[in-house]
Amino acid sequence: MNSSALIQLDSEGKEDYFNVPMLRRVLSLLNVREAKGQEIAASVFDKLMATTSSIDKDPVCIHKVTKDELWAVFSKQLKKPGVYADAVDFWRAWQVQFRHRNVVILIGGTSGCGKSTLASLLASRLGIQRVVSTDNIRSMMRSHIPASECPILHVSTYNTDTVTPREDAATSPPLSPDTLTEREMSVSSSPINSFRRREKDKDKRRPRPKEPRLVQGWRDQCDAVVWPMLDAFLSRMQATNESAIVEGVHLSPANMVRLAETYRCIPVVLYIKDEKRQRHRMAVRSKYMTEDPAHNTYIRHIGNIRKIQAAFTNDARRFKIPVEENSNIDETLTRLHAMLLICLRELGDATDSRGLMGDRARGKGPSTQTLCRVEAIYQGVSDSVERLREVVM
Repeated sequence: MNSSALIQLDSEGKEDYFNVPMLRRVLSLLNVREAKGQEIAASVFDKLMATTSSIDKDPVCIHKVTKDELWAVFSKQLKKPGVYADAVDFWRAWQVQFRHRNVVILIGGTSGCGKSTLASLLASRLGIQRVVSTDNIRSMMRSHIPASECPILHVSTYNTDTVTPREDAATSPPLSPDTLTEREMSVSSSPINSFRRREKDKDKRRPRPKEPRLVQGWRDQCDAVVWPMLDAFLSRMQATNESAIVEGVHLSPANMVRLAETYRCIPVVLYIKDEKRQRHRMAVRSKYMTEDPAHNTYIRHIGNIRKIQAAFTNDARRFKIPVEENSNIDETLTRLHAMLLICLRELGDATDSRGLMGDRARGKGPSTQTLCRVEAIYQGVSDSVERLREVVM
């Protein structure tokens, strides 16, 4: 095998150049194990090199194939034991890996539920290079926006009740838009002014029921962090057809739905049912690896974190977003990967031009139809995993 050789594929009016590692990434997205994927990719590449002639010898040897020729070779390999994929799955995975289309996976949840770990493992398995945490977005915004201007931004999520108005006071957010001048409101490029304008119209857009100050503060911080920074980031990802995984506590279900209206997003919410298990995870991530509240701020605020988790999961179920109890990271990873493949297959055509909920964005059809289908797909995958576990055990 010539390590400096590339194969050119004319696909949908674009020229894709690939080698063995790139083929292996396509197979990885199809849930083919690494060793098996390497074997299949090398075999396919060698056969294509042997059946085509070089069109350029300086300095890299380039061969040209058609989609039919590539699939004719690949289809024989995909029929082997342990490999389950057809032409639709293969070309969907190809489109994602070669940036003909993108997909964004949104992983929401509170501290200690395994969001970051799952995002890293999923990115490695799917070959996604962009993994973004909303905590990093918040840190970046803190460096540009002083605490005096936006206090909700400068506290931890489990401490937002310290800067949220009292429940018996007016339920307006910490930032009062009524004090802004017309000139300030017109500066659309300012993140904080964008947040203030949204807060000014919040009562018109979404009636806010009476709820604990902590949950109210969490929602306010979600709005301050996710918009407009994450909105701009996903806009760039979709413009360049680059896939990404976004994880964080600021991905509230309401904001997930709003993102899915415009972008190709697949949302999921994680939670930990057992408080002892969540405490253990927080002890592991702590500097001192202890469950002593005096030395572990997460343990010290576990009560607040659990309250936000309850609001998180309740909102997710109301918006028909898949909710996963993440006690076993391997099972969660398997379910998410399987759900992604099915979503790419079944929802691919419906999300080519707009977001996952494109019909809603254009004012056509039920607002939650597509997310209901995503939830049904995830439930089907979960049931299959449970049946398989019963057979094995």
